[in-house]
Amino acid sequence: MAEGRRPITIATLTSLVLAAVVVAEAIAADHGGYNPTFSAKTNDKWVHASPLKQISYLEKAIKVVCSSTDYPETCKRALEMATKGQKAHPKGQKAHPKDHKAHPKDLVKMAIKAAGDEVSAVMKRTEMFKFKSDEEKGALEDCKKLFYDATEELNISASSIVGDVKELTSKSSDLNNWLSAVRSYLETCVDGFPHGKIKADMKKALKTANELTSNSLAIISNLSSLLSTFGIRRHLLAEKPSRALDKDFNRTEAEKFTVGTFLEADWIKAANVPVHIGLSG
Repeated sequence: MAEGRRPITIATLTSLVLAAVVVAEAIAADHGGYNPTFSAKTNDKWVHASPLKQISYLEKAIKVVCSSTDYPETCKRALEMATKGQKAHPKGQKAHPKDHKAHPKDLVKMAIKAAGDEVSAVMKRTEMFKFKSDEEKGALEDCKKLFYDATEELNISASSIVGDVKELTSKSSDLNNWLSAVRSYLETCVDGFPHGKIKADMKKALKTANELTSNSLAIISNLSSLLSTFGIRRHLLAEKPSRALDKDFNRTEAEKFTVGTFLEADWIKAANVPVHIGLSG
């Protein structure tokens, strides 16, 4: 052994490996590493994650979900309120990913529920409005019915988000229809009022509800892109096999896979592989 060199002990190697793991995890956390499939390994890491990392994780997930919306600040405020109180856990209590609702599926559900809660709040606030004409009073009665229909559609939409991500993508068309109907209800409510202060007040009262509904629609419309951003592959979500498996082979292509053609293949002859027909003894 050359002079001055020290033998590398098992303890030294172990220390180096542990240091590398710590550095790698720190880099991954800083860059928002995320595996939404929540494998057992990921679960173990999450359970032992510090409260600071858990908060950072939620903030990044919310930012990604809201990035596709027309009103990202409204989206962010709604999701932060929805996840409030789930970021910290009593000392010694283990955290679980589902407790933090950081999976995109759960955040989508929260976004829709926030719209429903806002419509319900508007219904209560409009009771304080003062109307001068029968036309305005009639418009309010129409709005109450429309608000009821809107909350029903939003509740159905939120309740339908169950199961795995594949099930969510299969319902995207229905969700689009329900949420589009809600936007129509809210617009019809405002249009029912004659021009004037009450109409302007109603439009202002519904501003946040309209923004939250619009955001929910945008999230659903960009669902595939959103899930891809979170690392969920589209081919894992597809019900049908890939096009390569669906390809129709013509006769020439099919013959390449017959026994005779296979045994006569040049690569077998070149390799001098002895071919015996039948079962070996």
